[in-house]
Amino acid sequence: MTLSCLRLPHVYGPQSLLFRQVRTGVTIFPGGMSNTTGQLHVEDAARLLIAAGQQRWPGGSAVADATPVTWSEFFQILKAHYPSFRLITLPYPVALAGGAVLEPILSRRHRPTLFTKDTVIGFNLEVPVTPGLVWDELGLDPMYPGVDSGIPATLDGYVRFRWRSPLVDHRRR
Repeated sequence: MTLSCLRLPHVYGPQSLLFRQVRTGVTIFPGGMSNTTGQLHVEDAARLLIAAGQQRWPGGSAVADATPVTWSEFFQILKAHYPSFRLITLPYPVALAGGAVLEPILSRRHRPTLFTKDTVIGFNLEVPVTPGLVWDELGLDPMYPGVDSGIPATLDGYVRFRWRSPLVDHRRR
């Protein structure tokens, strides 16, 4: 038996809690946006986990895509690809207090939510991940080396107003 322990950063994709909000056109982000955090598209996370299991990779490591970004950069890229998207930010103390108040109420719905005290703390941690960890050892390259390629891929499949016909000249805006 081989033990592999991969610490995944913020994993985003079409079914993530964050993109569930994005699909509504408005996202409420809890706290500051200047902290750097590792990001990983869900397809790359799945590929890494499968490869680690198949290759019986022994070890433990944090893993992310090749380009750590701040939340501000993440949402700038998102806005560039989804212009009608709106972001509302709450100051950290307000978000923390709101999470503490909302958590017991929202927990009755028995669905995951971004509005918990722990989520607010998590989104505000400084969690950069050194690029390349584990990828080379498993002989893989990320399909989405950064959010600049991962966000458009997520939006293309799941935000209904993003699609543009391939027959139209997109150079004119």
